[in-house]
Amino acid sequence: MKWLPLIACLWAAPLSAQSLCDVTDPDRIAAVLHGVWMQEGSLSIETETLSVTQSLDPQDRVDVSQSLDLRWPLTDQWLREALPLIATTPMDVDTVDDLLTTAEADWIADAVGDTRCGPESLPQYAATFDTGTTTGDDTLSGTITLIPYFEDRVVLLAQIEMRGAWGLGFVTAASLLAR
Repeated sequence: MKWLPLIACLWAAPLSAQSLCDVTDPDRIAAVLHGVWMQEGSLSIETETLSVTQSLDPQDRVDVSQSLDLRWPLTDQWLREALPLIATTPMDVDTVDDLLTTAEADWIADAVGDTRCGPESLPQYAATFDTGTTTGDDTLSGTITLIPYFEDRVVLLAQIEMRGAWGLGFVTAASLLAR
């Protein structure tokens, strides 16, 4: 019984977080997304000769500006400008689960599983990019999607295609963002 208060304190924060199910007010969503987020997750890299999954660096922060521009160190390596987030057609639960499985981050589904709705009933914002085709350089295209399940937990999903003289590669990343 002496551990009950400690256990209650540990579980109180996640259970008190406000769900964003069916929230459509863009100002409220922007207020939730705005700020600096810590990440925990992993990415999968698949090419003709390479298949690897690795953890994302938890020291890397995801920054969302008040105008919903996204800065993420993974894409900052290739892209010089912040990516503008726009509302998109929502991913369904099967698509989200497939991306989590590909990135070997199925645990994220459990971390947001206390929501009362699926991802298709949550606001979703995405940044799409394409570096174009430049002779001799790698090209990069893809989409990064943010799904705020709760005010304090956002799922980041990235689908990136890379092309170069070396061939074609696919990067899938999944991360749980927290304040």
